[in-house]
Amino acid sequence: MLKKIAMLAFLLSAASQANAFSSTNISLYLAPKLSYIGMQAGQNSNEVLVPQLGVGAGLTVNHLFYLGGELFANRQFLTIKNGSNNTSDLRPKYEWGGSVLPGIVFDPRALGYGRLGLVSARFADLNQIQTGVQAGIGIEVRLMPMFYLAGEYTFTRFRHLDGVDGTPFSDQYSVGITYRYPGFE
Repeated sequence: MLKKIAMLAFLLSAASQANAFSSTNISLYLAPKLSYIGMQAGQNSNEVLVPQLGVGAGLTVNHLFYLGGELFANRQFLTIKNGSNNTSDLRPKYEWGGSVLPGIVFDPRALGYGRLGLVSARFADLNQIQTGVQAGIGIEVRLMPMFYLAGEYTFTRFRHLDGVDGTPFSDQYSVGITYRYPGFE
C-alpha cells in the first residue's frame, strides 16, 4: 500500500512539473566548424587549422535557459606553423569528445553558452592517445530560420605526454554554421 501511495505521489508531482516546462523546446543540430588550434607544452608549439563536426541536442526552457549536449570530432588538416624550438610534434592527428553546453537565450536570434567537456587526441608522431578537459564560451546568431553563425573559444588541457616537457594545452578558436531543427526559439 505504501508503494502505491508513493507511486501516486510521484506521478502527481511529475504531472505538476510538466506545466513548468510547457514552453520547453528541444532541437537537434549539426555543427560543421573550421578551427584554429594553437598547441603548447614547454618549449614546443604547433598551430593548425582543422575541420570539426559536432552533432548534438539542445533543450530551451521558458525561452531563456539552454542546456545542450554535443559529440564532436576533428582531423588535422593544415599546419600553419611549427615552433622553432620544437623537440616534439604536438599536432594531434585527430580528436574526439563530448561536451555539456549550458547557456542563456538572449532573444530568439542569439544564444550564449559555455562548454565543459572531455576530449581525447591521437598524437601520431608521439604514438600516444591522451585525454583532456575543455572549458570554453561561444555564441550563436541566427542567419535565417534553422541556420546560425557560431563563434567559440575553447581551452583544453591534456594529461602529460611521454617525452614532452610541460603539460600540453591548446587554445582553439572556431567559426561555423549550425543547422538546428527546429531552432532554439
